[in-house]
Amino acid sequence: MGCWMSTCVRCNPWQPAAATDPWQPAAEADPWQQLTMLEEANRASATAAASLPISSPLPKLTAADHKGIPLLAALDEALVAALRSGAIKLLRAEFLRADGSEAVLPELLRRQELERMEEERRIQVFLTPEEAVAALRSLSREVAGLTYGWASPDHPDVTGEYLANVRRFLRHPLGEHVTGLFWDFSSLPQKPRTAAEDELFYHALKVMGDVYASLFGTIVIRHRSVP
Repeated sequence: MGCWMSTCVRCNPWQPAAATDPWQPAAEADPWQQLTMLEEANRASATAAASLPISSPLPKLTAADHKGIPLLAALDEALVAALRSGAIKLLRAEFLRADGSEAVLPELLRRQELERMEEERRIQVFLTPEEAVAALRSLSREVAGLTYGWASPDHPDVTGEYLANVRRFLRHPLGEHVTGLFWDFSSLPQKPRTAAEDELFYHALKVMGDVYASLFGTIVIRHRSVP
């Protein structure tokens, strides 16, 4: 049965609905009005945030602040013992990167020859055992271990290319943090060796791999070509 009122939208589908008719879908909101409301909400949030007290910045953590670090650093104790005993010596990076060091050390020398140079010329070529241990334990990777291929059985750097490139690395921003360098030819006693030097050498052989495996004490620098 139809409604007697011709204006009823249920009975007369051609009649436009009133704005308040419950059956008529609501008109879409004005996008500009929505944008204005969003901007006002953002301003209100910013005002509220500005009124809050400023908290102190979080302290910057270092490796030493993590509880597990001392346990992992303890894996370096065998290497620490070798540095303390002198079985392994670290070249002083400051000596190698210094201006004019090429004139003082134009070519790579055996450890025994460098020790003699220290004594005769009163210069510091190696880190002291105490300095070497401190560098390893700094957790800042101040010790660099060089891995490379020997150029000949008797001398690893007959052309001087390795020494030149090591100096270049130590003078570069990537290597400026390094204080001690492990270079097998100069860090371990070489042939010919005395009985005492033999003992140091074989002790060093047992732990020198730790130079390349330390989790926090060292970095490894690799020369990718053989001269």
